[in-house]
Amino acid sequence: EVLISYATGRREGDATGCGPGMLYCKRICELLEANNIDTFSGLHVPAGTDWKVFLLKLNSRFANCKVLIVVVSPALYESIPCLTEIFNALTSKKGVEIIPVLFENPLPRSDDQWTKVQADDLKAVEMLTRVQKDFGSLNCIPSPPGTVLEQPAVVDRVIAMVCEHLGKPPPSAPSSE
Repeated sequence: EVLISYATGRREGDATGCGPGMLYCKRICELLEANNIDTFSGLHVPAGTDWKVFLLKLNSRFANCKVLIVVVSPALYESIPCLTEIFNALTSKKGVEIIPVLFENPLPRSDDQWTKVQADDLKAVEMLTRVQKDFGSLNCIPSPPGTVLEQPAVVDRVIAMVCEHLGKPPPSAPSSE
């Protein structure tokens, strides 16, 4: 019911395909699962499996996704798969709630977002335009310039929002401790 979109990102010393986005996603999964909320992310996709299996859970005839949590970091705005995932959530006929959770700053200006999109790729330009307009208008949790790393208690607010959207009671004890 809850999918998590993240860009791996990379720091000096990280192995290829490993980075802070994986850790952020893992922590969100752990906190939600501790509250009996099923999650799915790229971390659940077996090695060698096409990442697009994620899209089937998000926006297909058999999709059961109600909430997409987006791990917001500078790396997000470099990831075409993340652009695709957010676009699919925005265009889902099933009404996916999108919750952007801010983990890192600074974020790029709109002209510096998803710079790999080419002007002659009409589908990618359509995705970029829609995501910048609709996803870009959503408020991050927490509000910039704060981040979850600086304000870990805001994760409780994210969990409460997810519970509300799923029709589940909110947790009685803080999760972020």
